[in-house]
Amino acid sequence: MTNSILTPSTLTLESLCEYRAQIAVQRIRLDQQSGILPETVSCFSELHDYVDGNMYLIDEGHPVNKMRSFFEWPELDVDQVCRWFSRSIERVEQLLQQPESSDILAITRRFVR
Repeated sequence: MTNSILTPSTLTLESLCEYRAQIAVQRIRLDQQSGILPETVSCFSELHDYVDGNMYLIDEGHPVNKMRSFFEWPELDVDQVCRWFSRSIERVEQLLQQPESSDILAITRRFVR
C-alpha cells in the first residue's frame, strides 16, 4: 500500500505518535472501503471486534527501524512503550471522529486514474 502521510523530518516520540496515528487511520479507512471493516467503526476499541486493532499501529516493514513501532526505541521501558501506544490510540480516536480527510482522497485518486 502506498500512503500519502509524509515521514516526519525530525524523528521524536511525539512525531512518531502522530505519524503512526495518521497511518493507522488511513489503513482503517482503506479497510472500511474494501469491506474488511464496517463503515460504522468509529472508535479504536471497535476494531477488535473484526481484526487485531493494535496491528494498525505498527509497520514492521518500514525502512527506518524507529518508525516501525515504539518497541524499536531501546531507551523506552515497557511502561513507556505502553504509554506511547496509549497516546497513539487516543490520537486515532480523535482522527476517527473527523470526516475522512484529504489523505484518503489522494490515495483514491492515485488508484482511480
